[in-house]
Amino acid sequence: VTLVTGDRVLVKSQTNAAENGIYVVQASGAAVRATDFDDPAEVDGGDFIFVTGGTLYDNTGWVQTSTGVATIGTDPINFTQFSGA
Repeated sequence: VTLVTGDRVLVKSQTNAAENGIYVVQASGAAVRATDFDDPAEVDGGDFIFVTGGTLYDNTGWVQTSTGVATIGTDPINFTQFSGA
C-alpha cells in the first residue's frame, strides 16, 4: 500500500502500546496522531475502527479495549480484531 498525505492509519501492534492509535500521514516526516484520537476524552474502551486497505488487515474491524487512558503517549492503547478474516 502506498500511503498519501491525509491517509489515516491504525497503529495497533507497537511494542510500547502507548504508541498505538490512529495517525494521519503527513506530506513529509512522520505521521502524527489524528486530532480526533489524540486526547484522553476521545479514547475510550469500545471505540471501533474499520480498516479499508492494506496487505494484512484490509476489510477488518478493530475495537479499542483499553479503559482509563489518562495520558496519550504514556498509557497503553490496545486494539482487538472483531470482524474480518
